[in-house]
Amino acid sequence: MNKVQTTSSTKTRSTKTRTKAVAEPVVEPVVEPVVETVVEPVVEPVVDMVTEAVTETVGTEESIKQRLDRIIKARQDHIVELKREIQELRKLQRDHEHALKDASKRSKKKKVQRDSSNPRKPSGFASAVIVSDELYDFLGQFGVKRGDPIARTDVTRHITFYIKQHDLQNPAYRREILPDATLSKLFGPAIELKDPNDPDSAKVYSYMRLQKYLSSHFPKKQV
Repeated sequence: MNKVQTTSSTKTRSTKTRTKAVAEPVVEPVVEPVVETVVEPVVEPVVDMVTEAVTETVGTEESIKQRLDRIIKARQDHIVELKREIQELRKLQRDHEHALKDASKRSKKKKVQRDSSNPRKPSGFASAVIVSDELYDFLGQFGVKRGDPIARTDVTRHITFYIKQHDLQNPAYRREILPDATLSKLFGPAIELKDPNDPDSAKVYSYMRLQKYLSSHFPKKQV
């Protein structure tokens, strides 16, 4: 009876041992799905985020390009408008210049017609008058005959020529006249101070007061 129990016990242990030995390799494949589950969710969001970022960048670039295109077109239209306005202004300027030229021509024609039909009499210094005998004596050297009317402007021209011909100007101050005996007789005494700030300075003759020195040789009222 003891042998039977021993054998039975041995078989039982052997069976248990074998059962354990067979059951051990079954546990290992359970770990594999865990690794797969961890890897899958990490990849998907990255692709979505990259796609969204690329889409957003492309959309932004298109928006900027559209804005730039609008600005460039607006500037080009503005330039075209400015060029058109400049052309209009130039045309207006040409028309204005032509109008001025035409008006000037018409004015000159009217002036010529008026002058030829009704010539004006010289007045003032340009009017010819009878002068004094002393002045006629002086003007005789220029071909002026006694009794011939002569304008004050012509008298001034002859006297100026005489002064330059005989070198009767002060070299240091060309407006000052250094008259010879002939001119001194015509001019009479000097009335200008050499130094206006010094009442005791010498009196001189100058072109500035030339008409004053000649006034006594012309009539009070010129006709």
